[in-house]
Amino acid sequence: MKRPRIGGDEQDAFSRHWRHLLHWRPGERKALKKQANKRDRKAAKRSIEEESR
Repeated sequence: MKRPRIGGDEQDAFSRHWRHLLHWRPGERKALKKQANKRDRKAAKRSIEEESR
């Protein structure tokens, strides 16, 4: 399942084509991925909590 992307920077950082064409500062793509993973974990935690209620 593809994750929904928030913003153009995330779109560019995760796409195979654009991530190689753009210049990224050291750690910038990792920070974007970290934010996206955190958002995914929070959403999963919320859905599990809703199911248990």
